[in-house]
Amino acid sequence: MCLCLCGLLIIIIIGAPPRNKHTGTSLVHGLTELRERMDPSFTPPATMQSIVGTGAGWLYFMAFSSNVRYNLVNACEELLYTRYPGAVIPKLASVGLRLVNNFVGAANWIQVAHMMKLSVPHVPYQLRRQG
Repeated sequence: MCLCLCGLLIIIIIGAPPRNKHTGTSLVHGLTELRERMDPSFTPPATMQSIVGTGAGWLYFMAFSSNVRYNLVNACEELLYTRYPGAVIPKLASVGLRLVNNFVGAANWIQVAHMMKLSVPHVPYQLRRQG
């Protein structure tokens, strides 16, 4: 059952990539509900994200955090590669910059998600069906 759902998810992602900010969240919501209906022993995640809220949060994050960090990393790399052409220093610095950028971006996204209160308690399918 789990392999079937994973295969469906892969086909959906490969066949129809998300075109907007909330398509991915909608797919996760739908697949979670489908699994709840098909497997009564499945324990869903404790929280689910708001589709519109996640889209707005992602828009903010990409515009004001990710884009700025991307340009800063590229500017630093450009400076290092022009100042030290062919040396090992720019290559090592590039790896370090990108690694730090990845960690900073992840921490920044978590802060944005907490500030916007994107995680809400999930009501299981069985309870929604009863009430």
